[in-house]
Parts: sequence; structure tokens; C-alpha cells
Amino acid sequence: AATFEKIRKLEPSGEWIPYANLNLARCYYQNDQYEQVLRMVADSKNRFPKDVDPEVALLQAHALRLLRKYAEAARSYEQFLQHYPNHPDVESAAYERLICLAATDSKSWETEAVAFLKDHSKTSGAPRIFYLQADRAFRKKDYLAAAAAYAQIALEKFEPALTPEILYRHGYSLAQMGRHEDAARLFDDFFRRFPDHELAAGALFQRGLAEQHGGKSQRALESFSQIVDQFPKAPERGTAIYRVALLQGEFKKYAAMRAAFQQLMREYPRSKFAQDAGYWTGWSFFEEKKYAEALPLLLQARKADAAVYGPQTTSRIILANYYLKQRADLLKEVDALPANAAPLAAEIHDWLATQ
Repeated sequence: AATFEKIRKLEPSGEWIPYANLNLARCYYQNDQYEQVLRMVADSKNRFPKDVDPEVALLQAHALRLLRKYAEAARSYEQFLQHYPNHPDVESAAYERLICLAATDSKSWETEAVAFLKDHSKTSGAPRIFYLQADRAFRKKDYLAAAAAYAQIALEKFEPALTPEILYRHGYSLAQMGRHEDAARLFDDFFRRFPDHELAAGALFQRGLAEQHGGKSQRALESFSQIVDQFPKAPERGTAIYRVALLQGEFKKYAAMRAAFQQLMREYPRSKFAQDAGYWTGWSFFEEKKYAEALPLLLQARKADAAVYGPQTTSRIILANYYLKQRADLLKEVDALPANAAPLAAEIHDWLATQ
């Protein structure tokens, strides 16, 4: 660069000056001196060889992009594409223009990306455009579009550092669409390949949810239990314990259910599931016909939140009092029932009347 600058001062009108200008601009660009590139190109007194206009135009566009002047860079790339539609660098310029438009959050980006991929879906820049397409859709919670775009990314040809994110978001998008089996497969692939990644516990949790929604409760229990055992600091761990407890109840393993809820309250005393834990613990005792143990917990749950627990607790409280032969409490519950409540079993009224 220093040598070409000297040449330009020797005889500004010399026939070699346009070539010195070109090579000086190239040197500035290679030295990351992008502001100098722009000053050279913008100065109308600087002459360049006639056959290098496309290269100069690209140098200007690239320099703007690397200076993060994305809106100006996008316009420069667009002018290049209009002026030199048959140039060998058209594909590269179209790709860089899309990158700039994405950086400015252009409203036309999706349409432009579809047009690019229609002609360049097998090119080296396609995976990045698919990735941006998926990322934009995912952030907008358009999971159908996100999943479709993530599926198009050839991971073996893309940036390895982004593979965990792509697998996770692809799986999450599929889960939101109800494709639980496919989602579980992707999360399983994630955990197998990246067991120590910061998203590993989240992937296990999402795998458990997908398995549970897909009707594979035993596998879901194993996924949630793995989080509890292997990831003591994971933010999903408290919720994983809660789901372990509910699944143990689903399998009628009531003692294990209560043990899980006890662990939850011991390790996460301020858990948002505290009231649920009380209700389900009472429910588990009721299912085992341990009515004396169930009754105070069901009463406590109803008192804590009648809107949530009222209907399902009241029916059990009535039955628990009936089986425990607690006439006064049973009569109080029956008298408090609203007029439109479902009819009680005949034997409850018969026993009350007899008493």
C-alpha cells in the first residue's frame, strides 16, 4: 500500500495510475482498512481501469458490509446485480445482499430469500440462508416455517458450532406442531452428540415432554429422571422432579410419587408446584384408600385455591368422610354443595339419613 501511494504521487496523470489506484484499493481492503477503500472509490478524481468496474463495485459493497453499514451495502450489492447480471460473482453478491437485508430486519427478506433459494438452493451460501430463514420464523413462533427451513440445512456442510442450536430448535418446532415422535428423535440425537452442552438438560426435558405427549410415559419418566440425577444445577430440574412425581402416580406407584414430591419441596421449597404437590399427595393417599392421610391434604389444597382444586377435592373429601364415618363433617360438606352439583351416590344419603 505504501509503495502504491508513492506511485500515485509521482505523476497523477500517468497511464499506470489507474492500475496503482486499483491495487491500492485492493491493499486497503486486504489490510481491513475499509474506510480508505470507500474514500478511494467515492473520490471521482481517482481513475480505475475500465474493465474492473465490477471489482471496484464489489470492493465498495464488501467494505460497507464489513463496516456494518448494512443498508448502504445492500443497495451497493443491488446496483452490482442490476449492472452486471452475468458476472461470475452474481451469486456471491446476491448472498451478501441477503445477509445485509437480514441485519436490517428488512420486511422483504422472506420473499427475497425464497427467490434466492429457488435459483441457488445447492450453493455454498444456501445453508446460511436456510438458517436465517429458520431463525426468523422461530423467533416469530412460526414453527411450521421454522421446521421446514431447519430440515433443509445440511449440517455436515454448515458451521459445527451452530449444530446444537439447530437440532434443539428444529426439535422444539416439531413438538409445537404435534410431531412428537420426530421431535423426540431429534432431541435424542442432540443429547447423544452433545451430552455436555449447555442445552443438554433442556434437550432431555423436551425429549421427555415429546415422549409423554406421544404416549410413551415410561420413556418420558426415564428422561425426566435422568435430568434429576445428572443435572443438579439445571433450571429444568425442579419441573423434571414434578413430572417424575406425576408419572409415578400414572403408574400407580404412589409411594414413589410422594417421595418425588417430598424431594421437590425439600430442594425447591418455593417451587410454583408447591400447591400441586399438596393436592397430588392427598390424591395419592386417596387412591390407596388411606383416607385419614388424604383428608387434611385435600382440605388444605381446596382452601389454598378453590377455583383450581375445588371440584376434584370436594368429591374426594365427601367420599373420605363417608368411608371414615365422620357424620358431622360429611353432613357439612353435603349441605354446602351448590344446587346444580352432580348427585351424590345414594348410599351416602342413606347413611346420613340413618345416622
